[in-house]
Formats: sequence, C-alpha cells, structure tokens
Amino acid sequence: MSNLKIRVWDVKHGNAIYVRSPNGKNLVYDLGRGDYSEDSDDRSPLETLYDHYKVRTIDYLMITHPHKDHIDDILHIDKFRVVNLHRPKSLDRKSILAGVSDKDRPKFEKYFELDRDYNTTADADTTITNSANFGGVSFQIFQTPSLPETNLNNRSLISVLTYEGLKMVIPGDNEYASLDILM
Repeated sequence: MSNLKIRVWDVKHGNAIYVRSPNGKNLVYDLGRGDYSEDSDDRSPLETLYDHYKVRTIDYLMITHPHKDHIDDILHIDKFRVVNLHRPKSLDRKSILAGVSDKDRPKFEKYFELDRDYNTTADADTTITNSANFGGVSFQIFQTPSLPETNLNNRSLISVLTYEGLKMVIPGDNEYASLDILM
C-alpha cells in the first residue's frame, strides 16, 4: 500500500484536484482549465493526468457544480473510463444554461450527457461512502439543496476527505448562505 497523493491545479478562477488513494484509485474533483502563464487557456489538467500520470480510469469524478470554471476541461473526459460520477442532483437545465455563450455550449452539452449517462447508484464495491474502496480514505459529501438554483454556487457539493487523521475540505464555490446552513 502507498500513500495518499493529491495534486491541485490552480486554474485561475478555481481549481482542479486529482487524488490517488493508497490503493491506487483515481479521483478527480472539478474540471477547471487554464493557469496564470501566457498560454493560460491551454493548460488541461485532464491531459496532464493522461500524458504525465498515465491515468486511464477515473474511479470517481465529482463536479461540485456546473459552472464553466468547473467543467471547462470536460471535452477531454472521453479519454478516460469514468466509473462513478457525482454532481448536484435535480438542477434545472435552464438554470445551468443561464448566461452560457454559444462558444461554451458544447461543454455544457457534454455535462448534460454525463448527467444522463450516470444515473444509477454506485454498487457496494465502488461507492465513495465505503472507505475500504479507497484504501482507507473516507469521504463525506454535503449539499444545501434548500437554497434557490438561481445561484448555483450555493448548490455546490462539499466533500470532506479524511485519511490518517488529516482532513481536506473541497468546498466548491459555496458562499456564506450555504456555508452558514452547513455549519
């Protein structure tokens, strides 16, 4: 068994996170794209996972919420075999598409395709709630579905990873209103 490995990409307006569990499972949180270099829109964390880390299977993909800065790299997802997808449920398509440009529409169509294709509950051998599936890493996932969909940030999933006494919180873009409820 190896250690837990975490790689965080600063993708300007957010981050993309890769987690390799001690038993070799691959988890990806959000699909942001870019960085602060001159060619800032060319930085693809998914291409780095594929080319540099040689990842071919994503055992668990979480999209905290469907804003462009969290799905900007989604068109590269077909390179991978995705086992499980977790994203906010029951969000209205109209709310998600509010303000989306024609140029970015294919990214959102890909999101809707994933949302449609991954509509079953994970089985006991792959579920994120069983820490044995991820080498002892435990996960808790929270959301505030009572808040209006007009602000998708406040509908972001929050994930808490715990391993050997250490915790990492991945909050999506939750703002004060949702964080206050969750506290």
